Amino acid sequence: MRVDSAFGIHDGRSYVVANDDGDRTTPAAITYLNGGSEVVVGLASKNSRFRSAKSTVQRNKRLFFES
Repeated sequence: MRVDSAFGIHDGRSYVVANDDGDRTTPAAITYLNGGSEVVVGLASKNSRFRSAKSTVQRNKRLFFES
C-alpha cells in the first residue's frame, strides 16, 4: 500500500500543496539520523528506508488520527 500526503490547510481552506521539488505528493516518511539530531522527510526519507530501516517511520498518517 502506498500512502502519500498531498494537502494543506490555510485560513480554513484546504489546498493541494507542491513540495520543494514541485511534486503534488510527498511520501509520508520520516527518518531520524545521528541520534535524532537530523531529520529527513518525504522522498529522501523513503529512498533511505533500506539503509536506515530502524530509524525510518512510514505510513505515519494513521498516527494523526489516534487518540
